[in-house]
Amino acid sequence: VARGQSSYFVWLNRGKESVALDLTTETGKAALTALLGQADVLVQNLKPGALARLGLSPERLTRDFPRLCRVTIVGDTRDPEAAGHDLTYQAEAGLIDPAQPAMPRTLVADLTGSREAYAAALKNAGSKD
Repeated sequence: VARGQSSYFVWLNRGKESVALDLTTETGKAALTALLGQADVLVQNLKPGALARLGLSPERLTRDFPRLCRVTIVGDTRDPEAAGHDLTYQAEAGLIDPAQPAMPRTLVADLTGSREAYAAALKNAGSKD
């Protein structure tokens, strides 16, 4: 532990910045648009159509940010309108014992999904989707 933070956390997050935006406000939307102007990759896991409802349709992203690589993490391909949650996936896969429900030590789907999104961004850098 260094300065109250685990070395693992510091190792994973060195050099990163965190920004919280309220995308229901014009200020939040403007801030996101400014960030997208500097970004190489946009990774998002919102429900289908959410970005378009915020004014960031695929067409607008392509027009206004032509070099932006977009990666979308879908919660459940069987029902694209459903929200995706790691606990749900683990329960469906039989990794959580209903007789002894407990929070899993590792959020496998979250880690795997983010790793695959990272790989997709690297593979498709320079393409639109």
